[in-house]
Parts: sequence; structure tokens; C-alpha cells
Amino acid sequence: MVLIELILVGSLGAVLTCFAELRDLNMEMDNSQASSYQVLIQSKSISRSRKGGTHYYLLVPDWNREKDDRRIKVSREFFDSVRVGQQLEVKQRKGYLGLRWVEPIQGAAW
Repeated sequence: MVLIELILVGSLGAVLTCFAELRDLNMEMDNSQASSYQVLIQSKSISRSRKGGTHYYLLVPDWNREKDDRRIKVSREFFDSVRVGQQLEVKQRKGYLGLRWVEPIQGAAW
């Protein structure tokens, strides 16, 4: 029984590690030029968890137009420093493996 549990947990760990390494490779080996997008902050929201954690979010339009909006998790300091209607600059790259990724927005907690 212990051996089966070890195999299952080990397999899950190996798969998750593989995904993390592929994500890192996609970002670190990418030498594409960043595309810059200007998005307006549509709204701000605060979420409190049962364990006492507080999270701060900005709602912006999806710059890729794949869905309506994106909810971006940001730090409290950044949340307090911006207002609804203010523009943010989003820089997106193509990715080494063809998987787009976004450079960190100042103060954002992706």
C-alpha cells in the first residue's frame, strides 16, 4: 500500500515539475519582442478568504480578445495606487514554445 502511494505521489510530483520546467523554458529562452497593450482598469475588488487572507484584484479587458475580461491579482500597495479608468501597460511575448506570456505588471502579484 505504501509503495502504491509513493508511486502515485511521485508521479504527480514529476508531472507538476515537468510543467514548471516547461513554463520556465518558454519564458527564459524567449527572445521575441514584447507587444505592448494599453488596457483600462474597469473595476477594483477585494476578496477575503476564510483563513484571513486578503487578495486585491483589477478587472481589465482581455487584450487578446479571447474572452471579455481578465482579473489580475495585485499587491495592496499597487491596488491603492491605481484608480478605475486609469490605463495600465501590459507587455506580452510570444514565448519560445509558442505559449504567450505576460511580463510582470509593476506591483502585480501574478
